[in-house]
Amino acid sequence: IILARLKIEFSALADMVNNMDSGKLDDTQLKALREFLPTKEEKTAIDQYVKNASSTEESKQAAINDFCACEKYMLAMMKVEMADEKFQCMLFKYQFDHKLNELMNGVTTLINACEEVQKSVRLRKLMAMILMLGNQIN
Repeated sequence: IILARLKIEFSALADMVNNMDSGKLDDTQLKALREFLPTKEEKTAIDQYVKNASSTEESKQAAINDFCACEKYMLAMMKVEMADEKFQCMLFKYQFDHKLNELMNGVTTLINACEEVQKSVRLRKLMAMILMLGNQIN
């Protein structure tokens, strides 16, 4: 389903992964694409099928054209070195920016709260009264 929704050629997608450029892909799409990476067995099977069908360049293209979208994606990703690791890096990069923004919003809120506490006249008066009461009790 994810492969059908993408309006990107699989060869262009393979180039994006090879260059570690996530483009307009979000983390959900990156995770889904990573799940469809070919396993060793699938790589071997696709290679074997293409080799068996490739007596000529035309027969090779005909065999590739007979592939479904998932197999075409796998064929394109087979040309990318360390595709799984590159997907992991792209996911980390995408998630890092979002997590950093969330964290910075919390830090900003905390800094503002600290400044309000420091500037509060009513809190100073209350603390002075507590100190005076503590001194009276001692």
